[in-house]
Amino acid sequence: MNSAMVIFLSLAAAWTLQLVLAGMQSRRFNRRLQELKREGCRTAVGVAGSNLKGKLYVVLVVDEEGTVVRAERLSGWTVFSQLKTIPRLVGMDVRTVSDGVDVSSFGKKLALSAKNAAGFIVAAIDGAPQTPKADKHFSIK
Repeated sequence: MNSAMVIFLSLAAAWTLQLVLAGMQSRRFNRRLQELKREGCRTAVGVAGSNLKGKLYVVLVVDEEGTVVRAERLSGWTVFSQLKTIPRLVGMDVRTVSDGVDVSSFGKKLALSAKNAAGFIVAAIDGAPQTPKADKHFSIK
């Protein structure tokens, strides 16, 4: 076997491994999202960041009164990243989060992701049509 073939097979194996691990992370995220959806009245996922600098996803779960009952974030460069609780958002009114949380205490990407998710929930509560921007991901129960 020549060196070009070894390099090609190594790259193919690495790419396949990356696909398998990314699929596992996606399934893990979706299972956790389904668990969170059972905990509240409405659930939304917001995202901020870019492919180059990394993305940060925030999952918000609110009750019937519009209070955040669960908040979790997913960020990191590896497929082993997992959702982590954001206790500072729990108990806040979703409209307050939608208006923008204090960036100095949360960080810019976290604040933008939370605002994005809260915006989808507020739109659903107000009965506004769902018109997310093409670069935004969302999920509303």
